[in-house]
Amino acid sequence: MVVSQTLYHLIRNLGDVVLLIMFMNRLLPVSCHSEKWSKAIACGLTCSMAGILSMLMPIHLPDGIILDMRIVPVALGSFYGGGLAAAICVTAVSAFRLCLSGTGVTPGVIVIVTAAAVGLLFRAIPFPHCRAGQLLFSSALGLILTAGHFGWSFLFQTPMTQLLLSKYVFMYLFLYPLAACTIVYIFQAERTRKTADLFDPSSGIPNKNWLLRRLRKLIEKQVPFHLIAFRIENLRAIHAVHGPEYRQLILQEMSARFSNEQLIHAGNQEFMLCCYDSERILGMDAFMDGIRQRLTKPFLINNKLVYLFSNTSFLPYQGEAAEHFIQKALSTLQETAGECLGESYSEEALLRRYQLQDALYQALSKEQLLLHYQPQFDLQNGRLRGFEALLRWNHPELGPVSPAEFIPIAEETGLIRQIGLWVLEQACLVHLQILPVIGDITMSVNISAVQLSDPFFPDEVNRVLERSGLPPSSIELEITETTLISSFARAERQLQRLESFGVMLALDDFGTGYSSLNYLKSLPLHTLKIDRSFTQGVLNNRESTIMQSIVQLAKQLEYIVIAEGVENEEQLSELKKLKCDVAQGYLLSQPLPSDCLAGFLARLQTNSGEKPQTRVS
Repeated sequence: MVVSQTLYHLIRNLGDVVLLIMFMNRLLPVSCHSEKWSKAIACGLTCSMAGILSMLMPIHLPDGIILDMRIVPVALGSFYGGGLAAAICVTAVSAFRLCLSGTGVTPGVIVIVTAAAVGLLFRAIPFPHCRAGQLLFSSALGLILTAGHFGWSFLFQTPMTQLLLSKYVFMYLFLYPLAACTIVYIFQAERTRKTADLFDPSSGIPNKNWLLRRLRKLIEKQVPFHLIAFRIENLRAIHAVHGPEYRQLILQEMSARFSNEQLIHAGNQEFMLCCYDSERILGMDAFMDGIRQRLTKPFLINNKLVYLFSNTSFLPYQGEAAEHFIQKALSTLQETAGECLGESYSEEALLRRYQLQDALYQALSKEQLLLHYQPQFDLQNGRLRGFEALLRWNHPELGPVSPAEFIPIAEETGLIRQIGLWVLEQACLVHLQILPVIGDITMSVNISAVQLSDPFFPDEVNRVLERSGLPPSSIELEITETTLISSFARAERQLQRLESFGVMLALDDFGTGYSSLNYLKSLPLHTLKIDRSFTQGVLNNRESTIMQSIVQLAKQLEYIVIAEGVENEEQLSELKKLKCDVAQGYLLSQPLPSDCLAGFLARLQTNSGEKPQTRVS
């Protein structure tokens, strides 16, 4: 009978508290869903009333002991609402306890203050998103509150507290964790009910709908802001290789890393940050650098370092509707994301790409990348015209990786920016080393569409040249026609800036694109490199006629003409007849490592005045 009565009072007390919290949340919905000071006040009012209600309808135990759970709502009010809510809870609940008077007033008030402090301390612990984690979190909070209660009861011993400590310890060990778990469940259920369409259900990260609400408020208040968008290029590969749990862990780590900003999950692999701080807007370049550093820093997931490869952009708000502005930011991001992003791969190919992505990030620091240099010869006098720097990757476990395989991955992940800059720096360094030996020659370096789309790329090239001391005209940057297709107007502006610095510009693989003549008319080019497919067929009458037309057109426009892929004497002889200016290919020399250049140049000097040597090695 006593047990059933105790259980009845326990269920009634807890039920009354839960019903009050649910009612107050309907009355003051900001108690769960606002992130402003109004949330703190609502939480403080809700939880202090729950604590007072618990004291009004206590649990009656044998021996005249009265038990309530007032400290649990106080602790959770402090946890959800912060310092302001804690002050409201402590003030209201302590005042009511003083009004009740009776024995144990002092330890009762101290226990209330301690509970508020425990709730504030628990705010420093990341709140788990899964149900099991929330259950453990709440139980731990309840057990710590129990320990605090008994600690103060032991210090302020009275006959009643001695009886409590000797007979009802297990009742408290059960009651406080149960109350904490129940109230936390109610709060989270209310939050989920109200915000299901605003947050990612598995990671808890705000989604595009949340961002839309935030932007509408900023626009309404006429607050200037920027939208920063970034795409995690290898997130799909991580999901396919490791599964959804691994992906969610990465998203949670990302959210923690951007805890000072509100990370928004805007799409499958797209994320956004809204910047409306005036100081950050003024220093947007530095702020973007900080974002890129946080994204490139590896994540430790299950004792394994995981590298994320991202593509970033930012867009200032210029008066459009919030929905259109978000879509515009995503479109801007897509323009610079490369052309390989929509491809689908088999599971085996996906694993291979993910391995290469992971390894490519470390290839530079581990000195696995190197350059080979293929000579180019003037066909009229046989002299060395220059070299083309060709990127190579020799992985210790995967072996030599073809540029045709890893260059697209580097472009897709954005690593091509860092790798391309390193290639330019190394090529300039080698150029400086051989300059005293060979004199004035040209060093050709390939650049990608991703590099050309970077508005800071021309300035980076200029800084490298200034540091090296080389004349800008000794460096030739090669672009392909496919590089120009995605955004011709932007590429034209970038090339004009590079040309203004004095850099030579070459159109590579000429004849394979769709608008070659338009490029010749509009772009500030100096050199045409005819695609190897024309060189291979130059002995065919039809191909020879096409090649002759290209050479004549280039001569009229005062371009230097380079034929790639020369592999036999017959091709070389025909190119001379067509008055092609320069040739390169395995007939003349294979690409050479940098440590072989000295010997190669020495042999050239020995054979000075003779025709280009075939297959110099």
